Amino acid sequence: MPPGPLTDDELRRITSPMLVLVGEYERTYNPSAAVARAHRLIPGLVSADMLAHAGHTLMQEQPEVAATRILAFLSTPQVESA
Repeated sequence: MPPGPLTDDELRRITSPMLVLVGEYERTYNPSAAVARAHRLIPGLVSADMLAHAGHTLMQEQPEVAATRILAFLSTPQVESA
């Protein structure tokens, strides 16, 4: 059985720099609520955004946009939370 969504407590323990990208047409969960939850709970969050014109398969639906966001995140030095 695949793992379920992370609990609030699990999200609060993520202190490493994190990028969260969600497609605006996501159907597995509410994309706006997922982005808001990430902003509210993840201490290490660098960015959480919805990508336009994409659903659950971001890299297939918006490969250039998703890759640009990921590469920008990976190439920017991040300071980890204490």
